[in-house]
Amino acid sequence: MVARRIHNSGRTVITPQPKDNLKYYLGQNIPLDIDSVILPIEFGLEMIKNHSSDQLNLKDIFKALQGDYNKRIEVAKALNKLYYNGNLKEKYVILNRQPSLHRHSMQSFKPLFWQHYTIGLPINICEGLGADFDGDTMAVYYPYNQNEVIKEELEKKCFLRIILLN
Repeated sequence: MVARRIHNSGRTVITPQPKDNLKYYLGQNIPLDIDSVILPIEFGLEMIKNHSSDQLNLKDIFKALQGDYNKRIEVAKALNKLYYNGNLKEKYVILNRQPSLHRHSMQSFKPLFWQHYTIGLPINICEGLGADFDGDTMAVYYPYNQNEVIKEELEKKCFLRIILLN
């Protein structure tokens, strides 16, 4: 699909993920593992627009999207509550590193969010994706309808499952 926008998707630069948790960035003691990826809040807001949430304030969202750093932190914390502890904790996103030459170029991850404008990628998976941190970009896709069949396929694409099955 050349020159067409795909809904629930985006692309940005990758940076190394913090080594153990988000406490330094957000004050949240959420453990990070190899199956987690940290996304900018813009991705999270796009992903939840069809889900109801009473934790997010429209005024805070507007200020965060305008670049208010403190509001970006507040919105990231609220999104993490939804995706780590809330009703969206079993959702996955798909990351794709172009060119897609082999099956490891597309992998699924559990999303978390931070205030930065980059994707926080676990450094352990860079070799499989052929990625490094010199300006590489990755595409993120959010399958909105994640029924049992789709969820099973996404779980197969998680890095730990790929290693354990091979």
